[in-house]
Amino acid sequence: MEETKVLQRLFRIIPIPEIHTHFSTAVKQCQRCLLHKTRSQVVVGDGTPMTDLMLIGEAPGKEEDEQGIPFVGRAGKLLDKILDYAKIDRQKIYITNSVLCRPPDNRNPLFNEEIMACNNRLMCHIYMVQPKIIVAMGRIALQALLGEEIKGPLGEYIEKNDLKLKIGEYEADIIVTYHPSYLLRQPSKKMDAAKHWDKIKERLKCLSTRL
Repeated sequence: MEETKVLQRLFRIIPIPEIHTHFSTAVKQCQRCLLHKTRSQVVVGDGTPMTDLMLIGEAPGKEEDEQGIPFVGRAGKLLDKILDYAKIDRQKIYITNSVLCRPPDNRNPLFNEEIMACNNRLMCHIYMVQPKIIVAMGRIALQALLGEEIKGPLGEYIEKNDLKLKIGEYEADIIVTYHPSYLLRQPSKKMDAAKHWDKIKERLKCLSTRL
């Protein structure tokens, strides 16, 4: 991927915070898909620019589109409770979405036209943050990370312990869980989600982390 090769070269000569600033400025001008015509703004991300835990969601909703910060609506409030349960400080991790612009009427992003149009950006974003663990929150996030549509049950991937993302020599573990908005619709799944986050906590304990 040409973009990540450029980043590899930049890492040798420019401090990471400066790269993030330039990256955010460039991404906010993005017109790679038609979502740029209906968005209020590009919602880049939130948190620490270099961390061992990165959360990937789906796409901004109404509140996120208005405020320019991911996960500030109802799903965001639930995510904050989940992070409290897992004893993870939101300010010490990084959160972004598979697609950075709000789809009309909060519909799911289209795979080819929107998710994959934003995929180079996502890979560059991950490469900049260099997390050791990436949490894919929901089917759309996992599709974006794998670069392919998922037809089978998400549970098949939730149970896997060997999912990884590789970008050049960089490698990170992928852990799959439910998106907070899904848990709002299906509260009976919250106990299952708690187990997923227990696994994330345990995995973090096994690492020498920056959290």
